[in-house]
Amino acid sequence: MGGASVLPAPTVPVFWRGAPWLAVALIAVVVGRVQEVFPPLEKFRLALVGSAAVVLVLFIKANAPTWHSVLRSATSRLLFTYTAWLAITVPFAVWPGLAFATTWAMLPLVAMYVSMVMCCPSWANLDKVQFGFVIALTAFAAGSLLRGEQIVGGRLSPLGIMYDPNDMAAVLAVGFALASRPGSWRLRPAVGLSHSPSAPPFSLPASAAAVARYIWPLRHSA
Repeated sequence: MGGASVLPAPTVPVFWRGAPWLAVALIAVVVGRVQEVFPPLEKFRLALVGSAAVVLVLFIKANAPTWHSVLRSATSRLLFTYTAWLAITVPFAVWPGLAFATTWAMLPLVAMYVSMVMCCPSWANLDKVQFGFVIALTAFAAGSLLRGEQIVGGRLSPLGIMYDPNDMAAVLAVGFALASRPGSWRLRPAVGLSHSPSAPPFSLPASAAAVARYIWPLRHSA
C-alpha cells in the first residue's frame, strides 16, 4: 500500500465562460453582416480581424483536452479537411484568383464554427448563441428594408455584396426556425417580407416600421 503510486487526476476540458459571446460576435459579422448594416465598420475588416482575435482568445483560454474534443468531432474533421482541400487546390483552379478569394472567405466561417463548438455544452449557452443569431438577422433585415434597393422582378436586394435576394431569403428561413421557438424573438414578418416582392422605395421606411412593430421580445410562458 505504501509503495503504490498515485495516478494524476485526468485533465478535463476547460470551456471559457465568455465563449458564447465570442460566438455571437462572429455570427453578427459572418452571418448578420453587421459591417454592411453599419458601413463605417467595414474599414476594420471585422471578418478577418475578428476571426483571428476570437481564435487567439480561445487558444489562450482553452486547454489541450478542449481542443482535442473539438478535433475528435467528425464534423470538425470534415470541415477542416474541406478547408485544407480548398487551399491545396487553389493553384490548380481554372480561375486561381476566384479560388483564392473563396478560400479566404471560408476562414471566418471556420472561425465561427470553432467559436461555437468551444462553448460549454449547455442549454443556457445554446440560448445565448440562438438569441445573438436572431438579433443579428433582425438587424440585417431591418437595414435591408430601410436602405435596400429593388432589382429586376421587384425583389428586394439586401445590403452589401455577400447576399443576393435568394441568399437573404435562405438565411432568414434558417433564422425563422430559431425565432419561432417559444421564449425567443420573432422574425416571421421579416422572413415573410424577404420572400415577397419588395414594396416601392418610398414605402420601405413604412415597411421597416411595420417589421419593427412585430419583431418584439414576445416571451411565452412554458
